[in-house]
Amino acid sequence: MGILPDEITNSTSIERAAERLRELLHFEGSLPLAAVKKAIENERYATALMAMRKNPELLERLLASAEPRNEPSVGPATNAAKSILKWGMKGLEVAKPWIISKRLAACKTCPFEEPAPDGLSYRGAKLVVGQAARVCSVCGCLTNTKAAMAHEKCPEKDPANPDTSRWGEPWVAPDSKPRWPWS
Repeated sequence: MGILPDEITNSTSIERAAERLRELLHFEGSLPLAAVKKAIENERYATALMAMRKNPELLERLLASAEPRNEPSVGPATNAAKSILKWGMKGLEVAKPWIISKRLAACKTCPFEEPAPDGLSYRGAKLVVGQAARVCSVCGCLTNTKAAMAHEKCPEKDPANPDTSRWGEPWVAPDSKPRWPWS
């Protein structure tokens, strides 16, 4: 048995499941149907929703992360190009193996990590990384690649410690990062 009650997972309609999940989360307003579907299909996401129900700000962010992104398919490719350029300018420094392991372990338990979509930007990456490639739904990066780059930072605060990222490293707000690698 999963974390969600059977009346949600076995509901005859997504709307009824959404209403019951909304009640369970004590959420005011309507839930995005994409979030309801993801909660039913993804046990880790459902667990994260339940854990965040007493933190409305984080719960709203988590719910919003399930919505399909309407960014152009070149968005992730642009972010990857910027990151690779910055990585090159920093001497192609790879994180230490124990740091990569720690980062990937954090990503594996993060509700924002999901299978790479089948969009144009990720098809080439899947050829290199493999069909099991995973991405961060916050930044769009391939988690195993991002975790290996020494200069990279997790874009999310750790809910248990707002001074650190989900990787357990000092928090750097995305807005404070330079727009360009050379800035």
